[in-house]
Amino acid sequence: RRAAELGIPRAMNDLGACYSQGRGVEQDFAQAARWFREAARRGDEVAMHNLGLCYAQGDGVAQDWAKAVHWFQQSARQGQLEAMYNLGTCYAEGRGVARDWSLAVRWFGKAAERGHSQAMTSLGICYARGLGTDRNPEVALEWFRRAAAEGDPQAMVLLGVPFRYGHGTPQDFEAAVGWFRRAVELGEPEGMSWLGYAYERGEGFDRDFGEAARLYRNAAEKRDPLAMLGLARCYDLGRGVTRSAKEAALWYRRVLADRRLEPALRTRAAAALKRLEALRSSPETRTE
Repeated sequence: RRAAELGIPRAMNDLGACYSQGRGVEQDFAQAARWFREAARRGDEVAMHNLGLCYAQGDGVAQDWAKAVHWFQQSARQGQLEAMYNLGTCYAEGRGVARDWSLAVRWFGKAAERGHSQAMTSLGICYARGLGTDRNPEVALEWFRRAAAEGDPQAMVLLGVPFRYGHGTPQDFEAAVGWFRRAVELGEPEGMSWLGYAYERGEGFDRDFGEAARLYRNAAEKRDPLAMLGLARCYDLGRGVTRSAKEAALWYRRVLADRRLEPALRTRAAAALKRLEALRSSPETRTE
């Protein structure tokens, strides 16, 4: 605190971090934002990033994505890795700025080249989908490999998916399952969903509907949309669980309430729910 009061920028940032996390003082986001601002105005790049996070999350200040982007930009231009990644994310999502995939790729690339694993994953996604750059599955795979080697669980999932489908690499179910398992070990819901799907279909090993349903449930409880759809299907068909139109309908509704799922799968869920509702309303088939 004394160093911060003497005007030393990094000490000001560190005091702000103490207030933000409640370390040694009572947690106070307003005080945290105050000290981050003082340090940022004195040129501390870490404080600039932290102040940007305050504006992005509405911690101690009114949420303001434009101000968040301003401070991320100031910090990123001084080489702060997290700021580069977050600035890229703002451009990708159109938060505080107009969506611009080419600028997203630029900032993800800068952070990725300096070893930021999440930026590597995001850059790989851009190459995989042709967002802000030419589509290049091989380059995407290389970034996913680099991110996975750094321990990023999302990259492990995204590395497993091409092996499953044979996109940019020969199809290899065992390799796909291996990456899904590694992601699951790190608690990644999407990895649970894909591994559950592999168990349901018997890809890379014998079918095991019970294990598929268990993995789907674990991921569904973390609101993974593919897992919610998988669990609904298990209840609908009686795979690994007692067949239940009521439970299936419940999970299909949760799928439809989640806008993240791709349209084709949402359409499939809607059709299944409509079928179940028709069966439930029929006197001949009403059981619940």
